[in-house]
Amino acid sequence: MRPLAVGVAVALSATFAVACGSSDDESASSPTEGPAKLAPSSATAYGEVLVRPSGDVAEGVETAARRMLRVTDAGGELRRLLDEGFAEDGERDVFSKRIDPFLGDTIGGFLLIDTAQQVENPDGAVVISVRDRDAAERFLDEQESRGRLGERRTYAGVDYWVEDDGSSGALVDDFLVAGTETGLRAAIDTSRGGSLADESRFKDAVDDLPSDRLAWAYAEPRAIVNAVQEGLRQQAQLNPSLSAQLEQQQEQIERTLGNEPLTAAVTARADQVVVDFTSASAEIPQGGDGAVDLGGLPGAAWAALAIPPLGDAFLDELRQSGDYDEVARQLRAATALDLERDVFGWLGGIGAFVGGTSPLDLSAGIVIGSTDAAGSERFVARLERLAGAIGLQTTPTTGAGRGFQVRIPDFPQPLAVIARDDKVVLGLGVSSTRDAVDPSETLGDTEPGKSAIASLGDGYDPAFVLVPQPLLTLLSAVGVDQDPEFQQALPYLQAYRSIVAGSRSEDGKTTGRLVLNLQDPDENP
Repeated sequence: MRPLAVGVAVALSATFAVACGSSDDESASSPTEGPAKLAPSSATAYGEVLVRPSGDVAEGVETAARRMLRVTDAGGELRRLLDEGFAEDGERDVFSKRIDPFLGDTIGGFLLIDTAQQVENPDGAVVISVRDRDAAERFLDEQESRGRLGERRTYAGVDYWVEDDGSSGALVDDFLVAGTETGLRAAIDTSRGGSLADESRFKDAVDDLPSDRLAWAYAEPRAIVNAVQEGLRQQAQLNPSLSAQLEQQQEQIERTLGNEPLTAAVTARADQVVVDFTSASAEIPQGGDGAVDLGGLPGAAWAALAIPPLGDAFLDELRQSGDYDEVARQLRAATALDLERDVFGWLGGIGAFVGGTSPLDLSAGIVIGSTDAAGSERFVARLERLAGAIGLQTTPTTGAGRGFQVRIPDFPQPLAVIARDDKVVLGLGVSSTRDAVDPSETLGDTEPGKSAIASLGDGYDPAFVLVPQPLLTLLSAVGVDQDPEFQQALPYLQAYRSIVAGSRSEDGKTTGRLVLNLQDPDENP
């Protein structure tokens, strides 16, 4: 029963957010307390999980776990699995009776990625709070007497054990630490001062984490990317062309990532699990001319996607890369289209949708926002000529705008392209294409899309929605439900009422949010 095995197994149990006990607190403690006190200030990433929630947090976790895992007693099932995993030499209930009693409320972990070598093999450690140090010491002493802890060593007055594979473990203050030997020694050094929890940059980043969080993480993406770039630069010393590419990539990375940390938080409630990613770096484009409103896509869709206008940004990157002239030349030679005037001159955001529960009523389309109606109509006209030039027979559409349809071999319905006002739609079948141009019902005004979008919260622009049940019905209609693996996975797929993602920019910070809305197993999906 090695220290690292204890750390990893308990950390995995926390991933499923099922408490084996309860704490006296109603919510998570301060991010600067607990295991973060042993994370070095140089840590590139740190994460923490609350494994003994209480009050509303515990109730939400237990109900969410029951719905997602489709078991009546998720905590009991987890304890059974952990006891099986820790069973040795005929011993039973080892985890429940001898390990769980001394474990605390939180588990943390940090990574140290300072060099290119550490990108592939990072140093770090899992830091587990201990509520009964004496009991933990007795357990470890017993394991050592049985020859299960590896070689004993001492560093800075702290005894620790090293296994054959280099993994190490020790009790450091009121924490069980398990990780690489370098990571463990870093935690021992940090116990004497200089922790990540003392850094103002860290404190500012985690200050706004939700109080009812189950898990959270902090990362320095620029530091990770810089380590990767260092390794590539070492290779580039032998390749001048690669060196030039790296300089361009470095500029792009700096613009994209900025110099701010990234935080993430997971909140589990009875009917949903919410994951937030927040950074004070460059904002995600939202709205603006030519944007496609996800809520304005056809109401019959069970999957929808909306990407904000990125044409100007793409052109800037293309120019800075030095490839603009060559790309423009090749496009004009192949299609007679001018890259900037005929394509990016009107291009706005992009949306996509899929609907239908059988092959007969399947609908799908791509919606492109337009900032210049005349320009987008000109693009569609040239697209029709190109289709004819490669031997496809086209037929004009009527009544919905400027467009055409074309039959593709092996496609169940013709493809249609229609331009009208501020959008261009490429759709499967004329009917679904017309509906995307001017929907009779929109996703944002009909259920279940309306509820899914609303679950993001105020101020969030939706970017993705998936309602699984119609998709599962479609898969059954085409015979996928006869597959044994699909049948085994079906109850877990039915756990989700909807999945939605979006973003919000506020007070200099941008938050990306993913919401898993859960289906009660006692209700019909």
